[in-house]
Amino acid sequence: MVLFGFCQVLLEVKMRPIFVGNFEFDTRQSELERFFSKYGRIERVDMKSGIA
Repeated sequence: MVLFGFCQVLLEVKMRPIFVGNFEFDTRQSELERFFSKYGRIERVDMKSGIA
């Protein structure tokens, strides 16, 4: 019962975007998806390149 309640609370948490910077220039989108997928489902990765 406790495990079910714990899982239910996790499902109710609202997902929020995260912003990651200062990674290597040759980092690939698939690498970021693989790294962050252990924390939940990845809906989109938007990588900016160049100098801001």
